[in-house]
Amino acid sequence: MAARSNSDDAAKVGDMPVFIIHARDDEVVPFGPAEELATEMEARGQNVSFLPLDDVGHFRMGVTPLVEGGDWVVQQWEAQ
Repeated sequence: MAARSNSDDAAKVGDMPVFIIHARDDEVVPFGPAEELATEMEARGQNVSFLPLDDVGHFRMGVTPLVEGGDWVVQQWEAQ
């Protein structure tokens, strides 16, 4: 899922697991707001994991981070 970094919307997901992937060198969407949102969600006690990617851009992250994110979300659901 792709989404905008929106604090109010993020608060609405409650304890739903959220895995955020963002490339530091993203040429389309700025990196900073995603990192700030992950930090904010963590401070609120939400179930969030943030994976910053190095040396890739918006369209070149490959499949591996998506698999990692999917695996993490499944682990979170199984733990509930």
